[in-house]
This record gives sequence, structure tokens and C-alpha cells, in this order.
Amino acid sequence: MKKTIYFVRHAESKTNVDSSFEGEDMLSEEGSKQAISVAPRFKSLNIECVYTSKILRAKLTGEEICKVTGVNAIIHDFLGERKGKFDSN
Repeated sequence: MKKTIYFVRHAESKTNVDSSFEGEDMLSEEGSKQAISVAPRFKSLNIECVYTSKILRAKLTGEEICKVTGVNAIIHDFLGERKGKFDSN
């Protein structure tokens, strides 16, 4: 059976805008708009699941896709930052 995997980078976060690394990494106002606008692209694709990292900006982006598709998000520890001091491992 053929499977297709779609990758979506998280929407813009507040830390992307102001380069601060304090507190929760919420989506910026623009990032919320981005997440909401990308989600409908998945509605007609009949996706089975959404995998996301535990990082808040990624979870919030994935949640918007889940709202449109009706699937649940699966939070996976393998997904996350891979370089620098913010490594999730």
C-alpha cells in the first residue's frame, strides 16, 4: 500500500519575531493566520494522522490541521529541535 507523507513546518512563533527564548513558544498573530490558512489544504487529502513534536508552536500548527481533517494529533518525541542548546533530546 502506497503512503504519502506531507511535511509542514510550524507557523511563525513569537520567538521567530522577537528572537527571545523566554516562556512558551506561542504562535504570533501572523503565525495563527498561517496555521489556519494551511489547514484547509489537507481537508481533501484523506490523511490518517498528524504527527507533531511536543514543542508548542508545532502542536498549535498541527492542531489547526486536525480541526479541519478530524484526525487526532500524535505527539512524537523524535520530532523536535535537532541543533543547538534547545535540543529536545
